[in-house]
Amino acid sequence: MLDIITDYENLQKNFGLLLEKSGYRLDHLAATIGMHRNNFYQKKNRGKFTHQEMKKLLEIIWTQDMEDAIEGDLLRKADKKKYATKKEIKEAFA
Repeated sequence: MLDIITDYENLQKNFGLLLEKSGYRLDHLAATIGMHRNNFYQKKNRGKFTHQEMKKLLEIIWTQDMEDAIEGDLLRKADKKKYATKKEIKEAFA
């Protein structure tokens, strides 16, 4: 159970990286969820999005292409090392 909370905290802390990896313009994402651009950038940089904001953003950015890209990153790492570590998996989805 504690792992779930830790995973969520890591996701929240690193959510900005996921937004950057999505390929969407950040000002577009801010406008789409009705947030001022400056506020959006501060939350992204500080890792302080609320779970409601994260849910809205994931509904926009999480596509099959994005999932495939993250899985592809993991596989490339796995090919080099023969396996992907738990840390690398968490980082890929953070």
